[in-house]
Amino acid sequence: MGILQRVISKESWRSRLLCSAMAMTILLFVAVQGGLTGETFVVGTLFLVLITLTVTDLQSMLMPNRVVYPSLAVLFVLRLWIHQEPLMHYLLGFVAGFAALALLGLVSNGLGGGDVKVFAMIGLVLGVKGVLFALFFSCLWGTLIGLPLRWSGRIRPRQHIPFGPFILLGSLTAWAYGDAVWRWYWMQWG
Repeated sequence: MGILQRVISKESWRSRLLCSAMAMTILLFVAVQGGLTGETFVVGTLFLVLITLTVTDLQSMLMPNRVVYPSLAVLFVLRLWIHQEPLMHYLLGFVAGFAALALLGLVSNGLGGGDVKVFAMIGLVLGVKGVLFALFFSCLWGTLIGLPLRWSGRIRPRQHIPFGPFILLGSLTAWAYGDAVWRWYWMQWG
């Protein structure tokens, strides 16, 4: 994580280039996976917000309310007009995302309030199943990337690392592959 934190700085042209490349790559992936639909617009908006929050999390270990609250409002309005599922599905996703992370935050010291609000936002866009998969995949990515960094000594014991990059990766994985994983799981065990 230290390398990314050094690369992403407010004064750096590399920071702007990295963010632009990341945004274009993710939006292209979303457009190819989802087609050019209203739903893709809502999901693409979410990922632009998550990219912004990832960068600020890498810079300052914060997910600022001045980004989260307006984004939540915009996504709420978009979700009112554009929804593939009944609106209640997304509202329950909002509650599930908030509740799951608030509960995890009470149990551990590792999560901040920004993470809780961000998962509520993810639930509003991806729904109940999507936000739970996003949480699962975020933790999985955090483990798959964090453990080797810990074993190599690049992360010290009890050192805090930004969760934003893993939330972005986990949400993208959940959106793109969550349904396929769900179907596979039920074919194996259902």
